[in-house]
Amino acid sequence: MATPVIDSRIRSEIGGTVSPAILQRLSGSDSHRFTRNFLLAADFGLVWFASFVAWWFRFALDSQSLVVGDYWPAYSRHAAFLYLYSVLYLLFAYGKKLYIPPRRPKFVQEALDVLKVSLSATVVLTAFIYGSGNKTISREVIGGTLALSVVFLIAWRAFLRFPGVDGLTETRNVL
Repeated sequence: MATPVIDSRIRSEIGGTVSPAILQRLSGSDSHRFTRNFLLAADFGLVWFASFVAWWFRFALDSQSLVVGDYWPAYSRHAAFLYLYSVLYLLFAYGKKLYIPPRRPKFVQEALDVLKVSLSATVVLTAFIYGSGNKTISREVIGGTLALSVVFLIAWRAFLRFPGVDGLTETRNVL
């Protein structure tokens, strides 16, 4: 059993007596914090990079202007919505439990989960853009962001499944 102070605090939260199994679950529930935060940060960076690449292909690639200031108005209009897409992706992925280790389903299932999460975030973003009445956001950028983020995230998960990278996503007791 736990100490009286901890036991009384847990008992008040749960309501009733506390079994040792619950205490083990509560203490071990935060053991994967580093892994979860690492995967969250990596996914956020990859989705944000995919959105920037999609914007760059749409606006900067075919442009004749070499002045960086010419790109700023187009990018500033898109950046807020692309940031919203990144946050929506993380929220949907967290809700789909993509960041709860040790989660090692088959690769096809994980790729389908990434696709479902990306599509869900895109549908919500598109509904938000439509609801806000903003007509300046490029549909090509949104579609390109969806396609590139799915490709980048599935490639990232394939890289994590590589046999030499297991140490990045698994935690072990060393003592």
